[in-house]
Amino acid sequence: MTATPAKGITIQGIGGPIEIRAGRFYMNTKSRLRELMKPTLSRRARQVYARLEEGTMGFQQELAVKMENGRKRPLTIDDISEDTGLSEADVRRALDELQAVGLAARRTKDGTENFVKGNVEIYSWAEPHAPDPSKQRQRAPGIPQWANDLPQSLTALAKRWRYRLPESPDDAARTRNLERAVEVARQYEAALEEAARFLDEMCAPPPLYKEEKTERTIYKERHPPASQPIEEPPAKHTPAPPPKPAPQPPPEPAPVPEEEPAGWPAGADLKNYLKTITQPGLTPEIVEEIGKHIQTPEALEQFKEETTFEKTANARTWKYFVKIAERVAADAPRYAAAKAGAGNGHSPPKSRSEMRRAAFVKEMEEEAKARGR
Repeated sequence: MTATPAKGITIQGIGGPIEIRAGRFYMNTKSRLRELMKPTLSRRARQVYARLEEGTMGFQQELAVKMENGRKRPLTIDDISEDTGLSEADVRRALDELQAVGLAARRTKDGTENFVKGNVEIYSWAEPHAPDPSKQRQRAPGIPQWANDLPQSLTALAKRWRYRLPESPDDAARTRNLERAVEVARQYEAALEEAARFLDEMCAPPPLYKEEKTERTIYKERHPPASQPIEEPPAKHTPAPPPKPAPQPPPEPAPVPEEEPAGWPAGADLKNYLKTITQPGLTPEIVEEIGKHIQTPEALEQFKEETTFEKTANARTWKYFVKIAERVAADAPRYAAAKAGAGNGHSPPKSRSEMRRAAFVKEMEEEAKARGR
């Protein structure tokens, strides 16, 4: 390999020389790579170490940096988290792991122990330093070769509880332990299955019977789909009492009339109009809420103009239409005054802006008449 810093390097490839431009390669020490060969580092530690490689050896220095706006600045934990996809907590754990084996370290700029944001510098050593025992984490004991014949459930339990198995027992102890391990594992797995069955039975939902109504069926009855018309529940009729010898039997009670919004005899027109709006979830409660504000045919006429498909295409719930009904009720006096002005040669208003304009014209005419007097 030949290297020319200004032009790049040339390496011998399988098909001939390969040119690598300047800025696309960096020099590294062999001792750093030997540490990566050891199976002691976790996956996240290797990811962070790879990012430190670019920020240190890529700039021929031990302080990790990155380029920003054409200038070098110290590499931060936020930068490593963004580049590797790890969380900031995992980056800190990985840095502790690298420091424990002598590959990296975090230092403060002012030399204190105040590791706060903006006061931390990250180093990756060109030659690995001595391990730092204060950063070493306790690892679970390994499983010796002979223990591979043990049931998997017991070896997993030994790792979880950090049991250290003997390295090389004699043949008699090994045979005895294996026989006992098979029996213990069978009892252990049977106990786990029995516990799982018990929890399934204890936590299972109660059985449903045909005569019971769940909350879901009650909700479906009270909130039918939008494609189906809203039907009032049938009126309950009490059966006529048996005829008595002397008096005539009482007449059957008249059917209960359909409930209309209070204060307006023509509320059926409002309900029929609301059924034509392509908005799911219409309920009698919503009809009653809108009916509190739409109390006259004139108000219904204005409500229809304000709830055309073009004006309500982005409506998500019926609350949007309730707000429109409140606004129409608030503008009812102004709308009535504007409509009365239509008899003086003005066209009937079709929107709130036209209503305001017609009301303003009427006020100006009345003011002119008052001045003429």
